[in-house]
Order: sequence, then C-alpha cells, then structure tokens
Amino acid sequence: KAKLCTAAGHTRNAAMKGLRVSENAQELLQRADYLESHSVAFDIPPEILMEKDRLLREGFPDWTKKDFKAFCSCLEKYGRFDIKSIVNDMLVESDKDEAEIKRYFVAFWTNFRRI
Repeated sequence: KAKLCTAAGHTRNAAMKGLRVSENAQELLQRADYLESHSVAFDIPPEILMEKDRLLREGFPDWTKKDFKAFCSCLEKYGRFDIKSIVNDMLVESDKDEAEIKRYFVAFWTNFRRI
C-alpha cells in the first residue's frame, strides 16, 4: 500500500506541475499576443534593402546543405589543391556549373574560418 500511495502522490505532483506548466504556457501565449498587437511596424531603409540584395547576389543562396556536404566530401577525398577533381565530382553530384563551383571554392577558402 505504501508504494501505491507514493506512486499516487507522484502522479498528483506531476499533474500539479503539468497544470502549472500549462498555466505558464497560457500566460506566455497571452503575453505574446499582447506584444504582437502592440508592436510598432518599422520601415527598413532603402540602403539596407539594397545592401541585402547585393549580399544575396554575391552569396550562394541556391546552394543547399546537400551541395555543401558534397563539396566538403570532395575536399576530404581530393584535398585542398586538386580543384579539377573537386569540380568534376561536384558536376556529377550537383546541378552546379563549373564556373559556380570554382567561385564557391574560392569563397569557401576565403571564408572557411567563419564557417
């Protein structure tokens, strides 16, 4: 009987904690709704939007995680200096053309410390 009472006590405590969690969640949802309804919309300055567009054009937005992993796999397989083999493998592994792969190669090694 002692085990059953203890188990029932734990169940009751867990239920109470669950109730408190759901109350906290409800409070958070209400607060989020309030903040959303009272937030002030802001306009992004045109120069910031232009910079964003420029950075997207300079970057590689169409490279997926799969492309990145395939590129890294080629680097592991052929090393840093065998660009020809890396490009040939990437042509098979991805839908990228040779010029884009080479551009990605240069950008990767220019910025690899930040990745």
